[in-house]
Amino acid sequence: MKFKVLTLLGGLLVIAGCGNYEHTKLCKKDAGTVVYKQVNAEGFYHAQCGSSCWGQFLETYERTGLSFMEFYESRAYKWKEVTTNGYWRYFIAKKGHSLCNKKITEKLDSYSQPDEFTAEFRKTHCIASKKITEIEAKYSFENSKEVIDLGGIFSSKIVKVKSIILERHSGRILGETIEYSLNRVSGSRIDGGEQSCKVYANPATPYLYEKVIVSN
Repeated sequence: MKFKVLTLLGGLLVIAGCGNYEHTKLCKKDAGTVVYKQVNAEGFYHAQCGSSCWGQFLETYERTGLSFMEFYESRAYKWKEVTTNGYWRYFIAKKGHSLCNKKITEKLDSYSQPDEFTAEFRKTHCIASKKITEIEAKYSFENSKEVIDLGGIFSSKIVKVKSIILERHSGRILGETIEYSLNRVSGSRIDGGEQSCKVYANPATPYLYEKVIVSN
């Protein structure tokens, strides 16, 4: 009997050490998307993105119709999608437009088995790019990350990501999504891997755009 009790307690300690309890508690606390105000716009500024985020922009366009994304490229090289540092704008244009981004077009055309949307998109449209002197978008997307180290034998961690859409000039937050991901370390009885809360629309970031910014 004593052995069974010790085994049960050991199992509970393993589960606790893996962070399941802490993760579930945080998910119930404030995980999910909250919209404070819905606005109309054609595009946005992405505070954490560079030129390589064109795929995320295309996904956002597919789901929301938002037709431009502005960003700051801090490290531009010849092999990148844009070749000079500074503020840039990606926008949706008709195929053959003089500003169609050649590198992105080549990548889209190289896909041998594109999904249905991409296959249709590349027939008639492109992602174009142009240099801008300053941010023109009225709204901005930002995110921040916090790592919560649970300690213990298995040193599992919970990563909190907070994403917000705000009005740039006033700083007013229009909507936010909070995500918690539990990263278990391999070797525990509940093996390694990532576990997210179950309250998110998937994917969470485009869902936030869908709910906050309505394309004109």
